[in-house]
Amino acid sequence: MNAISNVQARVYHLPTLWIFHIYTPFEFAFLMAFFAEYYSKGIRYIMYGISAAFAVFCLLNTLFIQNANQMDGYARSLDAIILIACSMLFFANNNMDLDSKWADNSSNWIVAGILLYYASSLGMFIFFNMVTKPGIMTSIIWCASATILIIEYVLFAIGFYKCKPQQTTSMSR
Repeated sequence: MNAISNVQARVYHLPTLWIFHIYTPFEFAFLMAFFAEYYSKGIRYIMYGISAAFAVFCLLNTLFIQNANQMDGYARSLDAIILIACSMLFFANNNMDLDSKWADNSSNWIVAGILLYYASSLGMFIFFNMVTKPGIMTSIIWCASATILIIEYVLFAIGFYKCKPQQTTSMSR
């Protein structure tokens, strides 16, 4: 989505805000599916239900509240609040083992990236449509957001690096 947005904006000089209206529910669903893997089947179904309800909210937001020419700030803000809560619940529920190091768990790095990005960007999501006028403040906000996004990706990379491959045993002779 970022690549499509960049090409559309830089090469064709077309508006790209409509892409966020499509991207937001998919991003939310993927991250909720990630968090759902750490809970029981019942809670997992609730999380999937929240994802479906959020997708409906995004559609209604685009059709009736914030059109495709505006940033979907309401949906992104709700997205951030829910994902911040999921991240905090993850840390509260999955880091009880005092014998293991926090840094050894690959999921901790990924969730730390998610928490950092969404907690840092919540204010931007809320006020985005008020500060989209070209100027120094908009540039500062976008540069700060890009920096936080880079840090999130670095934390993801560390998490993926820490993933241990599953040991397989061969049954052939």
